[in-house]
Amino acid sequence: MALVPGSPASIAGPKGSQRVVNLHRLVGGSAMSQLARGLDLKIESVVGAGGSVEVAVVITNVAAGHSVPGGLATKTLVLAVGAETADGKLDYRQEKLYRREMKDDKGNVLQSVADMFLKSASVGSDTRIKPNESRRERFSVTVPSGARAIVARLEYRDGSDPRSATPVTSLITEVKHPLGGH
Repeated sequence: MALVPGSPASIAGPKGSQRVVNLHRLVGGSAMSQLARGLDLKIESVVGAGGSVEVAVVITNVAAGHSVPGGLATKTLVLAVGAETADGKLDYRQEKLYRREMKDDKGNVLQSVADMFLKSASVGSDTRIKPNESRRERFSVTVPSGARAIVARLEYRDGSDPRSATPVTSLITEVKHPLGGH
């Protein structure tokens, strides 16, 4: 636990004296720095020419001592692969999702945190990445004229905030494979 300057609720020593106290903020599953440190992303190969390429991407859980994403089933790890255009946009984006689903007693996948706590009866699919596990994913990506690179991104999607209509998505890391002939 990090030590930070602070003062206790009731000061036993001289008035206004500073003490060092432990910071009780948990830096874990939703901290991008921890996710970036815990996951390794590589474009293994890009094969093809012209309007389409076959892309192999490898994700490895190198440092988390648990499956990623951890925590509630509202957390999703997203692998997005596509072609970066001259203006920096990711065209022909494809996604692979890694998450754990919770189901109610009728087999319906639950979406809200409240339902997960109150109605969960079973775990549905669980595609999270286990400690020290590597996943190799393959994509067929359309490459538009003028594309600069094939891009692989890891994103963290958090749907646990009931006030938000859509999940909050944050970029963890990305890697690029330049396209010299396009």
